[in-house]
Amino acid sequence: MTRKFVNVIDHGSMAVFCTGVYNDFEKALGATMFDIYDFKDNYRKEGDFFDISDLEELDCDGGVYIITRFKAETWNEPDERIYYILFLDEADEDKGSCEYDCIA
Repeated sequence: MTRKFVNVIDHGSMAVFCTGVYNDFEKALGATMFDIYDFKDNYRKEGDFFDISDLEELDCDGGVYIITRFKAETWNEPDERIYYILFLDEADEDKGSCEYDCIA
């Protein structure tokens, strides 16, 4: 089995985007953190709010996620984005099939 790491951003309101597939967890995590901090730059004005959660695990070894909560000064309520790194286990080439490891 070969494990891949799939970066996904959930913007809410049914807007979900795959931003990359990596062979290495550290590279996937680095790309996720780059995306988060790049997005955070939009909320640096006085009165803005931006919070980053800890890295949390999904159930049954399906991956990890980070939740960002943010609010511009003029908004009534904060919004959030969830950044996932999903684990995708691929069968070796001689087996000819893919197996998804509990991606939720």
